[in-house]
Parts: sequence; structure tokens; C-alpha cells
Amino acid sequence: MRVLLGFLGFAVVCTHASDVANGSEVLVDPRPEWSGLYLGVFGAYGIGQTNSSDGADSRPQDPFLGLNAGYMVEHDDFVFGLEGEASLADLDDDFGAGAGFVSQDIDNIAAIRALVGLQLGDGLFYATGGWSWAISERSTLTASDKMNLNGPSVGIGYRYAVNGNWAVRLEDTHYGAVTYDIPGTPRVDSNINVVRVGAEFRFQ
Repeated sequence: MRVLLGFLGFAVVCTHASDVANGSEVLVDPRPEWSGLYLGVFGAYGIGQTNSSDGADSRPQDPFLGLNAGYMVEHDDFVFGLEGEASLADLDDDFGAGAGFVSQDIDNIAAIRALVGLQLGDGLFYATGGWSWAISERSTLTASDKMNLNGPSVGIGYRYAVNGNWAVRLEDTHYGAVTYDIPGTPRVDSNINVVRVGAEFRFQ
């Protein structure tokens, strides 16, 4: 019996060695598969900076939640993709008193961005660039105005594949926009920086 088991073991080893020698050994890439559609949720903290021509600058900020979806394609060690996001952002800053009171909000940040990344083990380092939208609300005691913002958006981040379907991410994104707001018809330059953490489900 021992002789038979020993012979079988020797045969398996020889067959494996023969497959390797003949180039029929199948090597499986241990890295995660990033190609395909994904859906995600994220929590974020946004800090805005508005520089107004009337001197009433502000820093609206608050935490918020959002959704993202996209599609990625792998090519060797690189990953390319397109992603969209929408949020319930409501960044606020109220300052001043009496006639000098100003309330500045930046709401509902959304964006579409292209993505390029580099795989390293189970992780993906990436950069994004695209276009963003938001709503600016600015008011004083005597007047108020709402205007749609839009401008470029760039970011860097890291994704980690927890398993075949789930990944987590950490990202820092900058949104830039310029608008003209009332009262007083000042020019208000608006910029937003957002740090987010999120989880995504990848359809494999």
C-alpha cells in the first residue's frame, strides 16, 4: 500500500513538472480584478473657500453623504475609468451681524471625472480629473440669491480590494468654480476641498 501511494505521489509530481516544462502551467494573477461596473456610497467632509469682491469672504463647511458609480478597464498594471458622483452636500457659513450679516451655502456637489490608476498588490493608487457642479446660496438681511456653480475637479485617492466584490476608498478632491452672486453684485470665487471615505460593490 505504501509503495502504491508513493508511486501515485511520484506520478503527480512528474506530471506537474511535465506541464511546467511544456508551458501548460496556468498561472493565476493574485491581484484583484478592477474591470467592470461598480456602485458605491461615501461619507465626506467638505471645506469651501469663497473670496468675494465686497470683502465678505467665507469658509462654508460640513460633513455630508453621497453616491458614486463608474466603470473601469484594466490594461496590464494600469486601470482607466469614468466615474460620476452625486451628494447631499450642505456646506454652511454664517458670519457678521446686523447690516453686515452674510450667509453662504454650497449645496449638492456633483461631478463626472475620468480616472487613471496604478495597481500595487490589492490596492489601486489613482488620480481623477473632470467637471463638477454645485449650488451656491448667498444671502444678507436684505437680499438673497441662488446660482448654479460649475468648474474643474481633480483628485487623488487609494482603493483597497477587500475581496472579489467589495473595495474601500480614501480620496481627496478639489472642486473649483467661479460665479457672480447678489446682493451687491459682488464677484465670488468659490473653491471646495473634500476628503471622503467610501465602500463600493464591484460587479464581477
